[in-house]
Amino acid sequence: MDKIADYKNLVPNLERQELDTALNGSTSPQVYGQLLAIYLLINDLPNAKLLWKRMPDDIKVGNADIQAVWSVGVKLFQRQLDDIYALVDQYEWPGHLKNIMNCIKLSTQERMLNLISKAYSSIRMKEMAILLGYTDEETVAKVTSMGWRYEAETGYIFPAKLSPADESASGSFDHLMTKLTEYVAFLEN
Repeated sequence: MDKIADYKNLVPNLERQELDTALNGSTSPQVYGQLLAIYLLINDLPNAKLLWKRMPDDIKVGNADIQAVWSVGVKLFQRQLDDIYALVDQYEWPGHLKNIMNCIKLSTQERMLNLISKAYSSIRMKEMAILLGYTDEETVAKVTSMGWRYEAETGYIFPAKLSPADESASGSFDHLMTKLTEYVAFLEN
């Protein structure tokens, strides 16, 4: 997902805006909202929590958009995927958050597909529909388009394993170790 990389590149700029305006007054709710949403998008949950804690109470309480982004974040922390999809779809997001929130939904679905591919040799179609936030028909269409096998008689889906190229794109061991190292370094400082 190229959009995720584009949004990730915005983080330093938004963090700088937060710091600059914190010295001179109050940061705008738009900056806080975008930064919080992007942290959730790039799966940087520790920084999302820290941003929420340092955000002024009047902005947290007085801004429905930021509360809605945080609600999605809470569901991400709790791994309540079906609630994430519902929250993203049901809320009327403002222009500065709409694309980011849709990317959160799509990237969560993509992560679930990768996880299912790695962890399951078979899964009930109904369970997979919940994990992806799809209807039964959308689930069957998605998995068959990916080359996975669906048996209508049993209601089971048989995921195909990812190719090595797909696996490296979804997150290599080196990439995961780098993220872990960065997280530990962050905690130590």
